[in-house]
Amino acid sequence: VSIGPDPHTYIPGLEAIENELLRPLLHLSELSYFSLSIQHSIDIDDSFLTQMAAAWPHLSTLLLGQPCSPYVPLGKTAFDIPVPCATLNGLIELAIGCPNLSRVVMQFDTDSKTLSPAAYTKLRRAMTKRKPRISALNVQLSCLEPQDEPAVAAVLSLILREPVVFENAWIARCNYEDEHHTNYAADHAYTERLIVYEMYSERWERLSDTIMNAFRLVRQQERLTLRRHGHGAIAMDSFE
Repeated sequence: VSIGPDPHTYIPGLEAIENELLRPLLHLSELSYFSLSIQHSIDIDDSFLTQMAAAWPHLSTLLLGQPCSPYVPLGKTAFDIPVPCATLNGLIELAIGCPNLSRVVMQFDTDSKTLSPAAYTKLRRAMTKRKPRISALNVQLSCLEPQDEPAVAAVLSLILREPVVFENAWIARCNYEDEHHTNYAADHAYTERLIVYEMYSERWERLSDTIMNAFRLVRQQERLTLRRHGHGAIAMDSFE
């Protein structure tokens, strides 16, 4: 199922894509591909992502927005970046409930305080029984703060397989505003905002290239330990 093949697709009178608008699609139990590519905010929460995972067990591709699209709605004022309803908990439910899921595009709240210890423990236990399958992840315009990097890396290291295509849309947004700078000439924070976009892009790159590598080594050692001593539950990591 593909909704909105053009990222410019706009539905008048619709402010955001919310749970109830997509609920009828949950009856498509054999769904393996879902793409939602329109010029609106996507306010799907963790509860609905959990329902999607249960309803679509054969899902292999989930595109909630255009990969690297500069059109992801931002606020009208500088740095007014909407906080997504989805969190790491929703991503965890998708990874567990959809064992064939290999490609994901979605924006989510990376605040580590929203990460449920129960959800994380559930993920750890699930991943002792099978290998991760997600080989392409685009986090779009998800913000990332330094204090949240360990928790985000802990989760992603469990659900991403190697090699992985790991992308974000911050540079795409930066380039878009730079190319259309005349439209932002009256915005006194234009230059400062571009710096913020670059900062978030660099944080995601650091997480992918440095922090994730450290976690991958830990995961490799864990798998070796499991093979030697059986498949018991793994103790929960500390990500504080």
